[in-house]
Amino acid sequence: MQLLSLTLLCVLGMFSLANAEEIRSKDVLSELDKQLLIACSRGDLERAKQLLNDGANPRHKEHIHPAIEPNTPLLCAIVNNHKEVAILLIEKGATAGKGQELNELGIASASGKHEYVQLILDHMKQRQKGVFRSNLINCLVAAIRSGRDDGVIFLINRYPSDITEEVQQKVLQQFSGEPVIQTKAKKLLSSVRR
Repeated sequence: MQLLSLTLLCVLGMFSLANAEEIRSKDVLSELDKQLLIACSRGDLERAKQLLNDGANPRHKEHIHPAIEPNTPLLCAIVNNHKEVAILLIEKGATAGKGQELNELGIASASGKHEYVQLILDHMKQRQKGVFRSNLINCLVAAIRSGRDDGVIFLINRYPSDITEEVQQKVLQQFSGEPVIQTKAKKLLSSVRR
């Protein structure tokens, strides 16, 4: 039906053949991206490799609803505990959303999936230093907000030299209107080794 509609628009002169090919190409890529989300959700490593080789975007964002963070292949792998798929996606360029508490990292941190937090943060620290710090802050905030003391302690033990006074202050600022949580955060962050 869509091909017929595009062809009809071309015949009527309202659309060029090049535009029709571009839209058809985007539809194919969009389908590959959707299939990648499914493969990552299922942990189908071989299918994910094939889809990425065929042109699926490891950074694809599927916007389900404006009030909900977009779904990504990396998020699908993390939520469903498919570490090998997450590694593949990161190697192919997938990243956690920047500056959002509830990005892939924040969700992994809030749900106690430390191995995924470490996997993504270590990759960022090596290749995306500017993004690393803001995501480290978001991980700390997400872990504190969700009551995951183990997540905060994990981050403190894994990245002690990166959790500077400035980072701690930025974390505490997130809880300025929440004195009980801010006090707990101060206590947790006070264990950072210098």
